[in-house]
Amino acid sequence: MIKDGLNLLKEAFFLFLYQRPLYFWLTLLFSFFLAGFCWWLASHYTQLWNRTFKVKLVHHLFCGIASLMTFIFVSTFFCLGFTKTAGRDQINRWGYELVQNGEWENRTFEQARRAVWDLGIEPAYEWTSPHFIPTTTYQSRLTVATIYVTNATKNFLSIHPFLGKILDLNITKAETLAKKDMDAYFAIGRTTYDDRRAIGLISSYLIWSLDQQTPRLSFLFRVLLVVLFLFTQSIPFTLIGIAAYKDIKIQT
Repeated sequence: MIKDGLNLLKEAFFLFLYQRPLYFWLTLLFSFFLAGFCWWLASHYTQLWNRTFKVKLVHHLFCGIASLMTFIFVSTFFCLGFTKTAGRDQINRWGYELVQNGEWENRTFEQARRAVWDLGIEPAYEWTSPHFIPTTTYQSRLTVATIYVTNATKNFLSIHPFLGKILDLNITKAETLAKKDMDAYFAIGRTTYDDRRAIGLISSYLIWSLDQQTPRLSFLFRVLLVVLFLFTQSIPFTLIGIAAYKDIKIQT
């Protein structure tokens, strides 16, 4: 899941670079400036209570860590504005690739066909073709639709667990979507449930959820980023401060 989240962030960075190149480089320049200021601050703030303290090599290592974290967190903070577009791209790319996945299509078809056969409610004369699933009854249609939609859901969650988690995609949700969609799909005389329908249904739900949740998620992610930033900064600053305090005790 962490890897998937980092991939989403990486795509957001590239979108930031391609769509707003000037703003991107200005952001990096601003992040670099703040990182340099952080290094200076970490190496000099102990002068407030210990003017004789000399920052050693190990302390500069702490300063470097604080500076690096500053650069990463500040640039990431601005990059988060492009995560919605990156998420859309991932969803659309997943849908396109799954439609082209013949192995997934065949496996899902066979699973749905076997499930309908196991129901034992379709007439025997409907099973003449191995490339057709009889769906003359409501239960058969619901079974087929649910299998296609849940399999598409499982595939997406296996590839994009982070995005699926934050967008509240799960098997129960998929079954509910399948049931609602099935009635509309078969109401106009269709006899088979298309796998593209299932993929499109999940894609549409994810994009809708992304549109609905982006403002809240962007706010939460930025708050989390600030909290992590303050936490990571507190470690090197604290270590340097402790060293400066011990230096006072040694001199006295």
